[in-house]
Amino acid sequence: MPIEWSATVAKRLLPFPGGGVALKPRPAAALAAAIGEALPTSLSADVEVERGVRLGIHRRYDDQGRHLRSAVAPALVDAWVQREGLAFATAVLARVCREPVPATPASPHPRAYQLRHDGEPWRRLRQHLAATTSAGAPLAAAQAARAGAPGELGAALAYAFCEPAWVAAELEEAFAMGYGRMAVLAAITDPALALSAGERLVSLRPRYQLYEEAVPHIPTLAQTMGDAGRGVVEAMVAGAYGAGVRKPFAELLACYR
Repeated sequence: MPIEWSATVAKRLLPFPGGGVALKPRPAAALAAAIGEALPTSLSADVEVERGVRLGIHRRYDDQGRHLRSAVAPALVDAWVQREGLAFATAVLARVCREPVPATPASPHPRAYQLRHDGEPWRRLRQHLAATTSAGAPLAAAQAARAGAPGELGAALAYAFCEPAWVAAELEEAFAMGYGRMAVLAAITDPALALSAGERLVSLRPRYQLYEEAVPHIPTLAQTMGDAGRGVVEAMVAGAYGAGVRKPFAELLACYR
């Protein structure tokens, strides 16, 4: 029987580029409130790169070393897309993520870009890509940005654009390095490859890479695996350590009928 997504799990699923998803434009006042400042009517790429860096949308952690959950980054992507289009937003976001992440009390040395645990702001860019049927220009901007991409920028571009060749190029690094690169799991479009990746995840060590780092991306991976992935999800539930860790996997398993 087909998988029946619960409302809880459905909220965690990511659309794929070109999927015909409808996004409502956000009013300028709402964007300004979310970003913390108003943007001019006409945008300059250089100014927006500076703004993105200043607002820290390329950071994975806050000053105390906790996962960032700020709504500033996706709101800024909304503003860029609505004002200047997807190609502009892609190019600017990639440039922001090329900048070193500054030192913090929790991390005393600058570091290369790391994708946020929740996938933002690339998650929001992907949602915009799912709402367009004209992705040629942003795809070209992303292709240009892949050259010499530092840190986890290559994984972020694969996650947003779901290009099979990009995903294939990043997948081994995801299993070897983990952390933000795990987002690539949600970019797999081939069911056989998704099932193979799911089976590898079950035996992956250390286990926290699955149960902490990959967890936001497992529902979309399961969607691509389809009914054949039930055994994989059952194994994930069985291997979970503790009720809190098990919960999102158990919620996903309950969707299989």
